[in-house]
Amino acid sequence: MGSSTKSVTAVLQFEEAVTNSSIGRPPMSFALESGKIAFLPLEKITMAALGIEPLVKGRVLFEGNEWSSLSAFPLEQSRRSVGFVINPEEETSRIWMANLTIKGNIKLAPRFDPDQTEKDLAKRMETLAETFELDSGILEARPATITPADSIRAQWVRAFVAPDLRLLLVENPLQDALVHHHETFCQSLRHAMDNGAAVLWVSEEKPEFAKLGLNPIFPCP
Repeated sequence: MGSSTKSVTAVLQFEEAVTNSSIGRPPMSFALESGKIAFLPLEKITMAALGIEPLVKGRVLFEGNEWSSLSAFPLEQSRRSVGFVINPEEETSRIWMANLTIKGNIKLAPRFDPDQTEKDLAKRMETLAETFELDSGILEARPATITPADSIRAQWVRAFVAPDLRLLLVENPLQDALVHHHETFCQSLRHAMDNGAAVLWVSEEKPEFAKLGLNPIFPCP
């Protein structure tokens, strides 16, 4: 009896995609599977990868589906399983909602998850803040009042807070962070990958991944 090969659906797939930030570059085509990490030499990708920013051309699929094909509930559920770090070079208003505290920003999406209680969310957020050595007072502050070093670590908390991460989109995630925090962030990435999350690392300059303990594929060198 012959054996059959089980097909694997990519967590994130780009098909001949051109985004606003990749105009002038060749179209991007790659499939990122569960537990894998890929690197793109770009400034930003998150809004396009989430189907929020329209593509110039091509398609982006999440677990085999175009975002536009999903109805409201599965669309929200899918996006809640994506953690992200927005490029710190963006305006603060594109990274955080100014009228909310850092804690309010971090809890904004996951608090609507019907499978997660407010108590569990608060505990998870506090554990992550401790992991990244982020003072609890920062969580109560407004985005405009905190330092860049605190802001990037607060973004890390937001990125990892979902209990069932399927995808992490991290843009320039080490900028502004103190060097001794880099390993903690990368260790958290590796842990998420071990639990099945795919990671897309985006930055204009390629980091020294070997020193960070990461071995990404390079779909668009």
